Amino acid sequence: MFKIAREKIFPMFKNNPNIVYLDNAALAFKPISVINKGNEFYEKYSISTRTADSKLGIRIDQEIKSVRNKIAKFLNANEDEVIFTQGTTDGLNQIAKMLANIIDEGEIIFSFFNHSSAIVPFLENFNHKKIKIKYCLDEKEILLAINQQTKIIVIPQVSNNFQANYNLKKIYAKCKEYNTILINDAAQAIVHEEVDFEFCDVLVFSGNKIYGPTGTGALLIKKNLLNQLSLVKWGGGQVQNIFDDFNW
Repeated sequence: MFKIAREKIFPMFKNNPNIVYLDNAALAFKPISVINKGNEFYEKYSISTRTADSKLGIRIDQEIKSVRNKIAKFLNANEDEVIFTQGTTDGLNQIAKMLANIIDEGEIIFSFFNHSSAIVPFLENFNHKKIKIKYCLDEKEILLAINQQTKIIVIPQVSNNFQANYNLKKIYAKCKEYNTILINDAAQAIVHEEVDFEFCDVLVFSGNKIYGPTGTGALLIKKNLLNQLSLVKWGGGQVQNIFDDFNW
């Protein structure tokens, strides 16, 4: 009975009947509902989002707003704090670049249990700045390490390897005392427990770990911090005027 139900929900099991899959921490199989929704897009309204003044354009605009609204409600955030990304790594790279534009010195704290994607982007972007790096083992060490020089803390609410859990509410309370930015890598936690944007300044996650499409995710930034940051990705829709004497 379980095998039949599993194959009905996840076509991957039907097409690979002997598979034993233990890598959901990296990527979860797609349920048929997600596959059908993707097919619906490609078959019924797969046009540019810029074509907003048409029936199909209005439809796709509504779909995008609906997803943004669901993410905001799910994570206790405002819709204008939700930025769509290509996944957790993309979100971490973007926020690392954004913060490197406004922070020149101080300390960054990492957990020893951080995924490399929650370390390397910051090391690279702050490489030429007067930044000291600290690694902490557990919640107690993190709380003791926070001081007036601590500018950023990057930790996973739940780690991808040893199931290390952190009390974000407690850590964030200490961060606010020192005006420290707390980044929650919620890639794993979002599948296993409640994730609340109230207890961090920045939150990232991927769609592919919560049975969503591969190559999707979100970066959430508190409005008061977002107002201090500048874009690090550029493209159509962001430029209002281009003159012939511009050099880009």
